[in-house]
Amino acid sequence: MKIEPLVKLVNEALAAQGGGPFIQGPFVEADTDRDANESVVTGKMHKRDLSLLFHVNSGKTENAYTVSLRDDATGIHLGSGEGQSTFADAISAYHWNAALTELNELA
Repeated sequence: MKIEPLVKLVNEALAAQGGGPFIQGPFVEADTDRDANESVVTGKMHKRDLSLLFHVNSGKTENAYTVSLRDDATGIHLGSGEGQSTFADAISAYHWNAALTELNELA
């Protein structure tokens, strides 16, 4: 999975809501024993450690791609989204405004 273009799309979506950027840290492959279809990118935003999770539900033929943003200190998922047909669509449909509001409440 090519992560950099996905992070760029996330930052564009955040910027459209007046937030961001997500400063990318290391790319972390998910533990394959747990879930071979998930990739995690760690990073920072608003001085908090966050993780972007990209997941493909291999059991679905439609709307199998999801993205989520998690605060690492609390484990809270920020914002919400639903499965889409591509990661780009999942990023576009994600509720980044809610994620930014929830992130500001944690600060």
